[in-house]
Amino acid sequence: MSRLAWEEAERYQRRMSGAGKAASTDPMYQFQTTWLRSMLDLADMVMEDEGVPPDVRRRVVRGVLYGSPNVADAELRVQQHEVMVQHLSETPATLTVPAGLLDGEGKLR
Repeated sequence: MSRLAWEEAERYQRRMSGAGKAASTDPMYQFQTTWLRSMLDLADMVMEDEGVPPDVRRRVVRGVLYGSPNVADAELRVQQHEVMVQHLSETPATLTVPAGLLDGEGKLR
């Protein structure tokens, strides 16, 4: 990762409350962060190759970075997952047997 993109990504992680928790508990957030860092690195390298000044490159990287990934969405996914796990642990599993597989006494044929 380019130095400029790395610095901005690290600054973003420090400034966004909940980013550390989201990065360790939400796989989608982890994926989004990894993908975003790769894209920021590539964009910064292209801008550097094209002779874009560092201050402009930094503003572009920041503009992209602060638009995503969303920590609030990551926290919501974690909460939804916890609710689903709780619900499934309290609900007895039901087994549906297709018609014709049981005899008259409820045993498999």
